[in-house]
Amino acid sequence: MEPVEYLRILRRRWGLVAGAVLMAATVAWATTPAPTELPASTRFQASHTLFREGTGEEVNRIGLPLAAVLATRGEVPRRVVGRLGLDVEPAALASRVTVTPGSDVPTLTISSTDRDGEQAALIANTLATELVAYLDERAASEWRESVDTIAARLDELEQEIRDRDATLRTLDAESVEAELVRAERDSRIRQFSSLNERFDALNAAGPPTAQLVTLEEAVPIPTGDGATFDPPRSARSRVALGLLLGLLGGVVLALVLERVDTRVRTRRGAEHAFGLPVVAEIPRLPYRERQHAATVVATEPTSAAAESYRILRSSLERMPRWILPVRAPQPDGGEHNGNGVPAPALSREGPTRVILVTSAGPGEGKTSAVANLAACFAEAGREVIVLDCDLRHPQLHVPLGGRSKPGVSDYLAAMTGRGGLRPLVQETRVRGVSLVAAGTHVANPAELTGVEPELVAGARDLADIVLIDAGPVLTVNDPAALIPLADAVLVVARSGHTTAETANRTSEVLAGLQAPLAGVALVGVPPDVMSRRSGSGLPAGGDPRRLFGRLVGGGLPGAPGRQRDAAATREPRG
Repeated sequence: MEPVEYLRILRRRWGLVAGAVLMAATVAWATTPAPTELPASTRFQASHTLFREGTGEEVNRIGLPLAAVLATRGEVPRRVVGRLGLDVEPAALASRVTVTPGSDVPTLTISSTDRDGEQAALIANTLATELVAYLDERAASEWRESVDTIAARLDELEQEIRDRDATLRTLDAESVEAELVRAERDSRIRQFSSLNERFDALNAAGPPTAQLVTLEEAVPIPTGDGATFDPPRSARSRVALGLLLGLLGGVVLALVLERVDTRVRTRRGAEHAFGLPVVAEIPRLPYRERQHAATVVATEPTSAAAESYRILRSSLERMPRWILPVRAPQPDGGEHNGNGVPAPALSREGPTRVILVTSAGPGEGKTSAVANLAACFAEAGREVIVLDCDLRHPQLHVPLGGRSKPGVSDYLAAMTGRGGLRPLVQETRVRGVSLVAAGTHVANPAELTGVEPELVAGARDLADIVLIDAGPVLTVNDPAALIPLADAVLVVARSGHTTAETANRTSEVLAGLQAPLAGVALVGVPPDVMSRRSGSGLPAGGDPRRLFGRLVGGGLPGAPGRQRDAAATREPRG
């Protein structure tokens, strides 16, 4: 592993290293003996330290300076006085307490001073407990208000959409007024979709919390005139040693976890795990752009992600399609690579018109890749039709702005496909892209078999490019009937999500199906690990035969004899 790889690992797991350093320093400080001789004028100070976990939006919304103010004003001091039964005013109690937010680390220190050390510690600890409870209640209340506000707005938008649909039925579909009303309706549909996603996300996450946890409870420390507390020199040495040991332990733990973690993160890791070339890397979008990630080619045409999808389109047009070798030995005496495994060969000839997109499992970014790839082909002047064949979890109609039914399931249920495919085709918000949605939900999509060749053939007649959003190959059997009908199969994997085990198993399944593979599209790649692309437009990994060799446990420098020579004479189609 190169030194830069170690730096990337530490950068990715900096929170673990920082936590180890902080914990080691805290343990070293806590085990330091306190001074034993105290002057007569000694007073006690007790400090309770809170640590803010996480870096999410809901956590940062309640800042530590605001929490420091709330700890000494209003409701929190009144709660402390009532809980401890103190005979003082809340303002008088607050004057004996100081709350200080950390400048470099997300901590909040609550300090209380009193002649009685136990009383000082009790006040500081109780104030910290009541502050956390109050902030949690505040966050939950604001969450409920947000949910109610979004729900009310969704109801308004739904009614406005119905009103405009009713207006459209009374107007001439080709009139200018109808176009204006239709544009207003589509705008409200987009607003409804965005708000509905936000509403579902809020409900799924549940009420947020301040995420303040106790790092160190209050312990009375003597202070006062002539008795300022100064740790002995041995304590400073302990803390320095604790920092060093914490840093070393954090680095070692980060490297160990990286070795145990088998998730694919880089181009090199994906090619090694799949045994396939990575034909494009799609960068991870900033948080503010992720809500448009499904159609980034249309919404952000000049972004790095849009350019990456265009590179993916060019790679699919130019790259050859390969059949992965099956691992089982061949007893028929055919050509092998020396390991008992048949050498990889070019797949069927002809232009790439039908492209099937699949993934190892759900949540890999397959549907978003199909939507953006369709926009790229349409941008190049092609007529594109997209088939949503992921009948178990259909989502393609959402980014493209279409209806979920009728669609593929209705066509397949007709057995012979009477009426053809054209009545099911609907326009999308992307110019030049048509959609055949998943259709009416069925309990068991496996029963809808036998008409797939007619479905794909009908789509070929309607467009230049046919994109098929198929289900994940490791979770459902539906793609098995569609793969033989495709000119090329593209596998989508998400950086930091797909594991090496699932990638290897995916390649085995596709090899058994003799899928004509174009390669892997790696999505969600952090910008700091993006590879440099070769000038030819082909993957930087080199000869696909060498990549296939990793899958079978050895290099495949090239197939011997007649098959190798035949493959060498074929040129990738542009």
